[in-house]
Amino acid sequence: MFAYVWFSYFVFFIWFEITCFKINTLKGNNNLISLGQNIKNIKAKTRNSIYNHEITNNTELTKCIENKLKYQIGIEMHVQLSTKHKAFCNCFNISSLYKEKKNEKYNTDLANFLNENILKKQAVNTIDNYNSEIDNLKNDIKENQKSETNYHGNYRDDIITKPNEHICNICVGEVGSLNLVNTTAILYTYLIGIILNCNLSKHISFDRKIYNYYDLPKGYQITQKEKPLGSNGYIYINGKKYNIKSVHLEEDTCKSFLLFNNLNKRNSNESIPSEVNDEETSNNDILLDKNKHIDDTTNNCINSSCNNTNLESNSINHGLGINNNADIKLLLDYNRCGIPLAEIVIEKSYMNIDDCISLLKEIKNKICLLGVCVGNKENIRSDINISFEYGDIKYNRIELKNINSFTKIRNCIELEKQNVVKSILENYNNIKCNNNNDNNNMSSDIYTKSYVNNTDYFLRKKEKYNYVHEGNIPEYKLNNEVLKLLKFYVNYKIKIYEDQTKYKWSNHYFHVFFNDPFLYNYFNECLEHIEVDSKVNGDEIDEVANRMDEEKSISNFIVNTLIDILKKKNILSKKIMIKPKDLYFLIKCSKKYNLDKAFIREYLYKYIDIGFDKEALLEKLNIESNNNSFDEMHNMLKNILDENIKYLQIGNNKNILNEQNFKNRIIGILKNKIIHEKSSMNINYTFVNTFISDYIKKILEEMQ
Repeated sequence: MFAYVWFSYFVFFIWFEITCFKINTLKGNNNLISLGQNIKNIKAKTRNSIYNHEITNNTELTKCIENKLKYQIGIEMHVQLSTKHKAFCNCFNISSLYKEKKNEKYNTDLANFLNENILKKQAVNTIDNYNSEIDNLKNDIKENQKSETNYHGNYRDDIITKPNEHICNICVGEVGSLNLVNTTAILYTYLIGIILNCNLSKHISFDRKIYNYYDLPKGYQITQKEKPLGSNGYIYINGKKYNIKSVHLEEDTCKSFLLFNNLNKRNSNESIPSEVNDEETSNNDILLDKNKHIDDTTNNCINSSCNNTNLESNSINHGLGINNNADIKLLLDYNRCGIPLAEIVIEKSYMNIDDCISLLKEIKNKICLLGVCVGNKENIRSDINISFEYGDIKYNRIELKNINSFTKIRNCIELEKQNVVKSILENYNNIKCNNNNDNNNMSSDIYTKSYVNNTDYFLRKKEKYNYVHEGNIPEYKLNNEVLKLLKFYVNYKIKIYEDQTKYKWSNHYFHVFFNDPFLYNYFNECLEHIEVDSKVNGDEIDEVANRMDEEKSISNFIVNTLIDILKKKNILSKKIMIKPKDLYFLIKCSKKYNLDKAFIREYLYKYIDIGFDKEALLEKLNIESNNNSFDEMHNMLKNILDENIKYLQIGNNKNILNEQNFKNRIIGILKNKIIHEKSSMNINYTFVNTFISDYIKKILEEMQ
């Protein structure tokens, strides 16, 4: 019996091993696997499947939260205006003195336009003096960098001028100093308001934003709270409308640095990125650009408020290894204090990170294109206000301060989003089960974050400021003519790029209009009369195509003909006395009657600076309803051809050997005959060319 049981078990074992061998052979594994190893593999696969299932569920939950998470973003964009002087004193403006130079030509064009047409200054001398002053500053900076390497070794590479060099008693807020208004800064701010479609206020007044902090020693900042220069504007980005709350002029604050002298205590692997660029500073030079209103209560604010905002991170002291005994110095540079600053307040709306970046890039491009800002380092900074919403739960608004690159904006918003998602995951069960209405209301508190790097930041509760009217600066009123010129300049700068794409202009055409705003405005005034004419005589079916052809013909005529007349007569485009509607009538007549180009140039040369009307042109052209000039031209051509037919060369195959030369001969004889007879008849070259071709065909048919 025992032998029978043992034999049965042995047969079963052999059968099982053969079956496993066949299965593993099919799977590509030639090794003989024992029963115990198979059981271990099955258990391992089971554990892995359970673990992977948990990870998948967690990832799906995170994605679900991110999809349901909404956030409203409001933006405060601060633009340093590239004027020669500061906003409220005559100190030099260093905002355009950084190493990287972009869009300087636009700034020079704008300065020339304002000096020539509004400020009534000699634009060339002003710009030359300004450029020479900048060159002198650069030479002084190079000498100082060579002679005072130890002094400048404590500062970043982008600081190219001495600290506190371009300051005065107004900048540092000495008692009794009165502010001066920079007219150019006001005009630049108006231009920004126009480009953002704002309602402009003609009354100019200023207010004081009162707060006691070291970045403004006088204890207040001059700004515009009650009456901003621009309000209720808008801008379209990718078909979506964004509302502009206000555009106002204020003064910038000073620049401050935290200087760490005892660097050996710090971790050598740590480095702090500067505010101006994304590059990291060296271990021998660690500086933190200032963040407003950061005081000793920062840690308390973090400890007491972080739970309310559901945002968790290490404090700046913990992250950087700084304690109260650290050897730190605060350095203040008042060169930036008082620089004219245009603040653009964009109302909050639901947008994602890409929408926010696209909006900021579009505004920056338009501002730099106008020339009000050269777009160098630190010229444009943004405060990003974010309000997160998850279902009915609304989180406290966070304000990200003084971000000056699109990469940093993207990283900071993404980091805030990850912090909120992390907080929701940690408290998911409480959020899922909690239906208390008290937690569904957003607090009125606003918290300001100033990121030093991707993990460390200063956090504080935003304080409320007091505003009073600035009585030392009188109120002004903008002239309507000045406002009209500013709108004209904005339309010229922005619309010309759209027209380049629309009409497919070559680089030559584009530069002709781009370098002469008055000529471009004259072109647009001519286009207005096409609309009137197309509505009266145009075909509704082909109206769009016909209008496009008319617009192209006007641009061709201005660039190819009118420009030459202006150069020969040595007059400016704004001195053209021919009305746009009369010029368009001349262009239509030249196309309709195929007028001689020499006649058109002669006529324009005579009347370009005095003007003409339609009746005078019709009288000159001798075009009347009962005009017999066609018959006269017909008879004259027939006589000339009969007299000169002998000069036509016909080959053996009855083909014309000198057709073009023969036509040129006939046209030359016709011109001389008209001049000799002192006739007022004009040559219609299309008619003449067709008449000669028909005459030649008729002769060839008679020869056959």
